[in-house]
Amino acid sequence: MSKLRAALSHAFALGPDPSVDIQVPQGLQRLCQAIVDRRLETVAIVMLESLSPISGLLAQPLHGLQQPLSMLAGWSSEELRAVAVGLEDRRMLRLVIETLVELASRRDAT
Repeated sequence: MSKLRAALSHAFALGPDPSVDIQVPQGLQRLCQAIVDRRLETVAIVMLESLSPISGLLAQPLHGLQQPLSMLAGWSSEELRAVAVGLEDRRMLRLVIETLVELASRRDAT
């Protein structure tokens, strides 16, 4: 039984693939800059931290509503797809938070 468990344990693992390097999509980069320009980075960070346990679930509506959102938000379908795929990986939320902090510190330094 332990051999079977060991053989199949990787098939049901939900963790991200550490070998894949992630980047903040261009659309999220623009959104982060707009948030920092409006000095809302603290609120955004609190919201992102609280939503991190369900980030995978949040990605699903983005996949389904990709076309209407691309018309309403002004983002391309590729950008929305990159955001949705990124939300499925919890490391993306950490990267977005780091981007917000970096942009805010750059703004405050000037």
